[in-house]
Amino acid sequence: MLNKIPKTGLLILILFIFSCNSSDDATEEQVINCIPGALQNGIIAFYPFNNGSINDFSGNGYNLTNTSTASSGTDRDGNLDCAFNFTAGNNEFLEYANPAFLDNFQNAPFSISLWYNPTGTDWSFEVPMKRSYVSDCQNHTGQWAIILFDCRRAVFEVNQNYIWSDYYNTDGCIETTLELSNTWQHLTVTYDGATGLELYRNGVSTTDIIAGTSNSCGMPPLGDLILGEDFNGLLDDIIIYDHVLSQSEITTLYNLPGCCL
Repeated sequence: MLNKIPKTGLLILILFIFSCNSSDDATEEQVINCIPGALQNGIIAFYPFNNGSINDFSGNGYNLTNTSTASSGTDRDGNLDCAFNFTAGNNEFLEYANPAFLDNFQNAPFSISLWYNPTGTDWSFEVPMKRSYVSDCQNHTGQWAIILFDCRRAVFEVNQNYIWSDYYNTDGCIETTLELSNTWQHLTVTYDGATGLELYRNGVSTTDIIAGTSNSCGMPPLGDLILGEDFNGLLDDIIIYDHVLSQSEITTLYNLPGCCL
């Protein structure tokens, strides 16, 4: 005959099970609270890569998948497994296939905040984040994209309109040492839903920019949300918003520590 579980033991077991479930719920809440309360409004997706996770911690469930050998890495504060590392030569990337939640994204206001740490010396063309595919048309990389091009100058493109950051001149890369020195940097891009694009690097709006429109390719079809393809380095704390962030909000995001719990 089986021994009966004492009532006190059963109670402890039930409490343990519920405490574990509560802990899981609290973990997601704690992670989103890496972001100040006022800046939690309007978040579509949040990828902090907390402890190697590629889940969306916004609560919307837009979790990424990894069919490549991309792996977790060290974030800007030295925390292990709290960023994600990519090698272009190994075709490493994360993706969300057929993201219907972004289908009208390029026709409405939005912002994206992310941290990136470029590595290696192949700095001619890299794509930390994009929607759709890379075409053969210069300055045109899908419905929208964040690109590093020509000495890792940051480029933001939406609907064939693009804006370039300002650290380059005709004599060469004026910040080559910085760009190739395994340095974490922050990018924020904003779009007003029409033609207004802004790009902020390390909290500062670009002031000497090249902006324009490329109309020679036509609009590509909608595709997947892809992170890290054709990119050598690490990405972290990617936040997608449904509105244009203000300068003060961007400054706050830039000054936040890495989200690793």
